Amino acid sequence: MGKIISKILGLILVALQLLVSVIFCGILYVSNFLELDNILIVILVLLILVLINLILQRWLISGIIGKFLALFLILGLGYGCNMLLHTNTMLSDITSGTREVDEINYYVLSDDPAQSIMDAADYTFGVLGSMDRENTDYAVSEAESKTGTPLTLQEYDDIQALAAALYAKEVGAAIINQAYVDVLEDMEAYSDFKTETRVLESVSKESEVVSAEEFLPADEICTTPFTVYISGCDQSGSISTKGRSDVNILATINPVTKQVILISTPRDYYIPLSNSGGEKDKLTHAGIYGVDVSMDTLGKLYGTDLSLYFKVNFTGFKDIVNALDGIEVDSDVAFTAGWQACSQSDRDSYTFREGTNELDGGAALAFARERHAFASGDRQRGINQMKVIQGVFKKVQSMALLTNYADVMKSISGSFETNLTSKQIQALVKMQMDDMASWNVLAYSVTGTDANESTFSSPGHKAYVMIPDDSTVEKAARLIDMVCDGEELTKADLEKSSDSSDEEDSEESE
Repeated sequence: MGKIISKILGLILVALQLLVSVIFCGILYVSNFLELDNILIVILVLLILVLINLILQRWLISGIIGKFLALFLILGLGYGCNMLLHTNTMLSDITSGTREVDEINYYVLSDDPAQSIMDAADYTFGVLGSMDRENTDYAVSEAESKTGTPLTLQEYDDIQALAAALYAKEVGAAIINQAYVDVLEDMEAYSDFKTETRVLESVSKESEVVSAEEFLPADEICTTPFTVYISGCDQSGSISTKGRSDVNILATINPVTKQVILISTPRDYYIPLSNSGGEKDKLTHAGIYGVDVSMDTLGKLYGTDLSLYFKVNFTGFKDIVNALDGIEVDSDVAFTAGWQACSQSDRDSYTFREGTNELDGGAALAFARERHAFASGDRQRGINQMKVIQGVFKKVQSMALLTNYADVMKSISGSFETNLTSKQIQALVKMQMDDMASWNVLAYSVTGTDANESTFSSPGHKAYVMIPDDSTVEKAARLIDMVCDGEELTKADLEKSSDSSDEEDSEESE
């Protein structure tokens, strides 16, 4: 009787092993991470294991071994199914970046009695006369559909004049795109805008961003050099919402030679935006007009075509780093990050030593955000942000990813967005899994000199900007071309200075 029960139990386990194997192969096929011939090999191996286990059940001792083997495979394949499902969900989430959202708010002063648009129906609403007019008209239309009556509007030439009118009570309310509020708060006179005002209601307006598949088909992405714009924001709300880009990195990738060059451009670089008619502005302000403006602007600066992007929420990096049980970064200098660089829920300062540092999520975020501690200001911050990215990628390749896979995938889903398609990313994963090649990843930062100038987004108001050092821009452009042309880069290529100004800039204070 005992032998019969043992055999029945063994057959049940083998049946479960077969079922889980079929489910795993099905998910693997749908996930499209392996070539069909490799999937067929996996299927063959799993079928052989099922047959071997079935044969083992004929004898008592071997049957016990087979039962443990079946349990091991059931648990292992079950975990593999879970990993693939989480990966597919993550890809679905981050590849939704074919749309951007403008969030337009109706502002009143913080002590205003109105609690809704209906309460403010008879107010005079201040609006921008020409800038962001399409979104303003949309918000006006939405408000009028609620109140049932036309709004009384007063137009202003720029965001400062509109804010001043609201502060002086020349208008009862103001209609302002949230992205423009970020620009406004850079000005000392309106740094308290969010505390002095209150949002009655908000409306959102979506716009389409062209899918990367139209520029680079999935079947060419593994054979054609391409450049991806990495835009790092640090804002609350959806990552799809338009706003300033505090991190601007171009990643030029040659999938044939396995070369990558990361080019970091300071957020305050003073250059013409693609939509400014030649007027200069801070690079970070390009983000308020959309990721396409940021890409076009950087494309013109470096003489390269940009159509692919990743948007990264650096605050979300805190969750990713914690899910990975911390990362390791090498700091160029010893410094302390003040509370300004920390998250809203973590106001403690962090001290970093020169050399290797083990960082948890809060420390990694502070390391990436700090700039006031450095004489070179935002220049060093850009370098540190690339170090954090590299630290995360290095940890992802370790066993930490396997032990915390679900948490990591969940964190990535909330922190990244791209216009690359799932097919393009799957093609790159297939390529990497096929050859398991190592990559040569190098980084370079352009620099410049400090100044105070009027900008396109806030005319009449002088703000801190960085005047580009053309020699470093030209060098960055050459590095991009070298990678695209298949030339092998070394650290010596980055250290070769085309102008002595590199050393002089590093000594300037912000």
